[in-house]
This record gives sequence, structure tokens and C-alpha cells, in this order.
Amino acid sequence: MLTAFLDAANTISLFAGHQMRIVDDIVTLSKLDSGLISVTPVDVQPLVVVEQVVKMFQPEVRAHDVNLIK
Repeated sequence: MLTAFLDAANTISLFAGHQMRIVDDIVTLSKLDSGLISVTPVDVQPLVVVEQVVKMFQPEVRAHDVNLIK
């Protein structure tokens, strides 16, 4: 039971972080549109990004009995 609560808290934290990134992206796009900043490419690790996305939607996946292949 405690594990389920910790899992839920981690999922909520992931969602909050995702929402903050969306807000930051909107502000950044506004700055780009105004010519206040420029874009510079950065290296990312796609596997880490996909794992975070899958984790974020795991409760919905379980609730709707969807099987994800890992």
C-alpha cells in the first residue's frame, strides 16, 4: 500500500514537472517570437525521455488495462 502511495506521489511530481516545462516553453516561444533569445541545439537521451513519458501515463495505462511492450 505504501508503495502505491509513493508511486502516486512520484507520478504527481512528474506531471507537475511536465506542466512547468510547458509553461516555460510558452514563455520561451514568446521570447523567440520577440527576438529576445536564440536557439542552440543540445544533446538528449531519447530513452530517458521516453521512460519518463511512459512513467507519467502509467496510472492511465493500468486503469484502462493497456499493455505496453518494453
